[in-house]
Amino acid sequence: MHSRVLQGFLWALALIAPVSGAQQGISVEVSLSRPLVKLGDELRLQIHVDGTRDAHVAPPQSVEGLIYGPLAGPQISQMQEFQGGRVTSRISVEWAMSIRPTRVGEFEIPPISLEVDGKTVRAPEQAMSLRVIQDLEGATHCFIEFMDAPKRVFEGEPFDLDLRFGTDLAAGEVDLYLPWWPSHRGVLEVKTGNPRGTYRFPVNDRHEASITELDQAQRNAVPFRVFQLARRYLATRPGTLEFDTATFQFSEVIRRSTVFAAGRYKRYHAQSAPFQIEVLPVPEEGRPLDWTGAVGELTTQRRVDRRDVDEGGTISLTVSWFGRGNTEFFDAPDLKRLAGFENFRVLGVEDNHFSDERRVTYDLVPTSSEITEIPPVPMWVFSPESETFVRVATDPVAVRVRSVGDPEGGMPLAGDELDLFDVHSDPTSEEGLSPLGAGRLGGAAVSILGLWFSCRTLIRRRRGDPNAPQARRRRAALRRLRTALKVSGSASEQSLVLARFMGDRLGEPAGAWLGRDVMEWSESTGSGLDEGLLKSWYEVCADLDASAWSDADQPIESSRMVNLAQALCAKGI
Repeated sequence: MHSRVLQGFLWALALIAPVSGAQQGISVEVSLSRPLVKLGDELRLQIHVDGTRDAHVAPPQSVEGLIYGPLAGPQISQMQEFQGGRVTSRISVEWAMSIRPTRVGEFEIPPISLEVDGKTVRAPEQAMSLRVIQDLEGATHCFIEFMDAPKRVFEGEPFDLDLRFGTDLAAGEVDLYLPWWPSHRGVLEVKTGNPRGTYRFPVNDRHEASITELDQAQRNAVPFRVFQLARRYLATRPGTLEFDTATFQFSEVIRRSTVFAAGRYKRYHAQSAPFQIEVLPVPEEGRPLDWTGAVGELTTQRRVDRRDVDEGGTISLTVSWFGRGNTEFFDAPDLKRLAGFENFRVLGVEDNHFSDERRVTYDLVPTSSEITEIPPVPMWVFSPESETFVRVATDPVAVRVRSVGDPEGGMPLAGDELDLFDVHSDPTSEEGLSPLGAGRLGGAAVSILGLWFSCRTLIRRRRGDPNAPQARRRRAALRRLRTALKVSGSASEQSLVLARFMGDRLGEPAGAWLGRDVMEWSESTGSGLDEGLLKSWYEVCADLDASAWSDADQPIESSRMVNLAQALCAKGI
């Protein structure tokens, strides 16, 4: 029995030994799927390593006019063969990457660097040649163009991009390739609140965009279906915004896919002309000292919830600024610093943004019965049309402030006599209780009311009103951040969520925290935060900015922002 087991073990070793010793040489092959393509079409860069699985690909060297897609792989395959009684094992690794040209011309793609078994390898030996030609037939059946793009804007000024494209072909598939989508360095997308469209078209093979279909249009006496991609952006810094060639690809269906055969398509391409937008800085000359960053063509209006109030009562003053401007990003006026509001206390401020409207509600407490109106609320706005600073202000609001205990205000004074007929004021017996007059009742009521107002005012003065809008927003900031992060699909959206959290906690507009250096802020305010927390905060902001300004705009791990927010709340921020 033991001899049979030993004999079987020796036979297994005899079979295994040839497998482990049959490793052949390593080869690396890098090639293009096609050396000639039409503008708008794509090709693939294929990388194949044979003989090992220990291989890594370095990012390719960029080439102007070519857009590289993400590197797909590695895909590992292993094969065994029996040759002459020996077992041969082969291992190979493959990668693939899409390449999309953005212009016509001749291109040289440098060799690709790989690390294979710890050694650096470059393949192929010579640069790969690529020729890109114009799709003349595609330009006949398709078009794509920007409508009325501005030549220049000012920093902080919103502008619209209206991209229209279409085809005269019937059934097919649509693809858009936009080098500046979904994010562009130097701009922020502004939410307009308008319906985005009824179609979802793929963009850059990785994203989707909502598209609106417009009425048909005649082009060269042929009816075309026309689609629109409209977005509003806000320029964040001076400089030149580059918008490279956009490509519209329409794949006409020649034969649809079935269970037995793959579909056949004929692709047509059309390109838009590249263009630039010059972003100018807001001029220093003539800039008011109390300008808070508002840019655009804005108007204002106000409303109050009451005009007749007692001393110590609250009036809610709501001021709205609306129009075409950076309504989400300027600082609202601080009434505590405005002339005319010395006799008002500001208990709370609720700041909201609704599409093209900025709405701020101030809870005001008049402190004197001599107040007859709520003064105008002014704000300076830079107008890009006139290139000047314009002062917009609300109309004053007439109000009446009643003094507590004023007989004209309907409050009885202590000592007033009650005039009742057929009622004797004498007690029924000497042991009975003395009558309680109306004057004393009124005086007691006034005393209790006055005491309540005094205590309420003292508490709010020392601690602030716990039910004020700002206090409620501060308490709910962490919960709102967790909820918003669950639906944030990009680093840009996460940056806005974190900015809103800091604004809610510190009573500032969210725009004040976009791009703010946390180290400088901590030093200037004397926050007292430890170095480790500040470093973690800075790294989160840096990673968000790096991703937001890249083409991918991929979100970072949301738990990092939640942990940071919890730590800031624990420190009293």
